[in-house]
Amino acid sequence: MDERMTKINNELDCYTIINSLGKGGFGEVFEAEEFWGGPNIALKLLNDENMDEDILKRFEKEIKIQTKLEHSNIVQILDFNTCDENSIPYYTMPLARKNFQKFLCEYRQDHIQPYMDDSDVQFYFEQILDAVRYAHSEGVIHRDLKPENILVYGEDVLKVSDFGLGKFINRKTEVLTKTVMKMGSEAYAAPEQFQEGNAKNVDERADIFSLGKILYEIITFDFPLHIDEEKIEHSKYKRIVKKATKPNKERRYQTIEEMYDEFQLLSGNKCNNFSNPVEVLKKAYREYKETNNKIELKTLIDMLLLYKTNYAIYTNVLMKFDNLTLIQMHKHYGEEFYEIINQYLLHVAGVDHPFSFTDNIANFLIKVLYLINNDDLQEEIITVFLEIGYRHTRFYFGNVLESYLSSIDNDIERQIISREVIKHNPRQSRWIATYINKSKVPKLIESAFNEVA
Repeated sequence: MDERMTKINNELDCYTIINSLGKGGFGEVFEAEEFWGGPNIALKLLNDENMDEDILKRFEKEIKIQTKLEHSNIVQILDFNTCDENSIPYYTMPLARKNFQKFLCEYRQDHIQPYMDDSDVQFYFEQILDAVRYAHSEGVIHRDLKPENILVYGEDVLKVSDFGLGKFINRKTEVLTKTVMKMGSEAYAAPEQFQEGNAKNVDERADIFSLGKILYEIITFDFPLHIDEEKIEHSKYKRIVKKATKPNKERRYQTIEEMYDEFQLLSGNKCNNFSNPVEVLKKAYREYKETNNKIELKTLIDMLLLYKTNYAIYTNVLMKFDNLTLIQMHKHYGEEFYEIINQYLLHVAGVDHPFSFTDNIANFLIKVLYLINNDDLQEEIITVFLEIGYRHTRFYFGNVLESYLSSIDNDIERQIISREVIKHNPRQSRWIATYINKSKVPKLIESAFNEVA
């Protein structure tokens, strides 16, 4: 044992230092054993050269914060000392053999693919996210989230540690004069953390930025100094990375709950404590309209497919998508778009609707009908259109259908599809024909109406 460790052991009453596990800016962590036996623990000490009043106060605050937080994914403080003048300030915690940074390196070596599967991403990131979510609910922000400050216990249990830069939200605290202005680590810290004198204005959104960087590193194994969107294009969590790491904090998730809800939605989880998925999808749509970004467009697709049995999402949100959004969905995600429209038809067919709402259905169905080029889906849309109009005796359906039929005068394939639907639904077709000026529709369609008259 070297002279330094001997000196430390002479000043500790209940522990014996075995070896150093790592050294940070203000402190050092050792593996230690307790005099009364039991498993070895980790013991964090302040560095001698940093033993001034401000650093001691920060160390005391770290202990105060971490003892307040009781969560399965936050490291528990077992014992501490800050007031005994005859002993070095320290605290102890369960011993971990590696941090998450080392874990990710080992994971990459053990797997062939250059990125982590979404199922594993979900498993690991959810633990970190849940810990930070809990801390925020207790009024604490971390301000130095990074893989080095996340410890791995057992095979795969992650626990957030090192709240040395943490602070209580909305609480007046003493300014530590010698605190480094650039809080956090460069690759993970939010831009506002590097603005001189801005410490008091750093809020929950700084942690959200850091979480986005960590999520990027989990997916790609890349050090996240810069975000390469192409490397996360395959992941269903790409939108979360992109939104969480926006330089302007006003454009990030504004609360950890927003981020958590969207992560759960994309993960396919449905729990009672989520925000209303209708409101989440509305918000995602507004954000897509602001950016016209393909990643956020894919998020709309994913949410619609995830909640395809949710009537409100399909009738309260999807129907309000503008024509350009529907065009882009069809252009970039054709198969998924067809699946969404089929699901929409299941929601609206065979159901009684308020009369005014049926007019909205008519407009939406025809808007989609113009977009698609799938014969079977075209047939299904026209069939459902006729059935809803007939069921609710809405003459407006005749006006809308007449407009569509008159527009396909030069499209023989669409005429044939429309003719077949008319012939196979004679009762509905006879009814709607009374609200259509047949002289304005193609001859092929007019003859079909005459056949069922």
